[in-house]
Amino acid sequence: MIGKNSSSISSPVFVSDAAPVFECIRLMRESGSRAILITDGSSSEQLVVGIFTESDLVQRFAFLNKEKNWYAPIREVMSSPLIAIPMEKAFAASATMTQRKIRSLPLLRRDGPPTVANIGGVIHAFDLLKQQAKADASAEENLQAVSLALVSSNRGYADYLKECLSFLVNLEIMSFHVPDLELVDLWITQKRQQQTRKIVVLDFDYFPFETSAVFLHWASLIHASVKIVGIYDEALGHEASEKIKKLNSTESTFALLRKPVGPAAWKEAVVSVNTTQEKK
Repeated sequence: MIGKNSSSISSPVFVSDAAPVFECIRLMRESGSRAILITDGSSSEQLVVGIFTESDLVQRFAFLNKEKNWYAPIREVMSSPLIAIPMEKAFAASATMTQRKIRSLPLLRRDGPPTVANIGGVIHAFDLLKQQAKADASAEENLQAVSLALVSSNRGYADYLKECLSFLVNLEIMSFHVPDLELVDLWITQKRQQQTRKIVVLDFDYFPFETSAVFLHWASLIHASVKIVGIYDEALGHEASEKIKKLNSTESTFALLRKPVGPAAWKEAVVSVNTTQEKK
């Protein structure tokens, strides 16, 4: 997620709309910025009226390469009007850039016109892609060592899980029968000190939903240092299905899969429940 101090947000660089194009390009190169914001030189409020980006340079190169056009004022080649969004909506930057077909997006500190004082940063599509690539690599790295507890009466499911999760370098699977909740508690306690990701897979087809105390016990585990993946069959009772859906809609560390579950779905689920930082 993009926050106010995210590495994806660059400091804004401003220049007057009367500045020559070649001077603006030099400023972009020296500042390392992918875009510069253009201010209205005649405005006492320092209103930002446009933006000049790397994409603008490429698209207008033929025009600029003609004699003396490098000396033209930047206002003649800038993109205008300016498209900007509030800082608190930075999480929607990628969708906005895709929709508006732009690659750089200024962020406003507060409601109001896009003045120099009101622009807090600029998000660039390239930096978002780079951040996502780092996040994906980090997620893969964190999944190299996983301790997994399978709670099911299906004795053959542990072998199937090992097959599905073969992409993990160091995978340990412990299989428990549904009544053995105390043993699972002991397993969690033992694993709490280990530097591995801890996941509990609950087979809801064998889970005793009729015992509310048991259900509440398992629900509380989601707030502990383990992540939960629930698996269920389409034939599961209506009451149990509703409880699962309610639980799944309120807990970000909980993934829900309907059988049959293939290797691709298992990998996606294991990655998803590990995207949030492990709670202590």
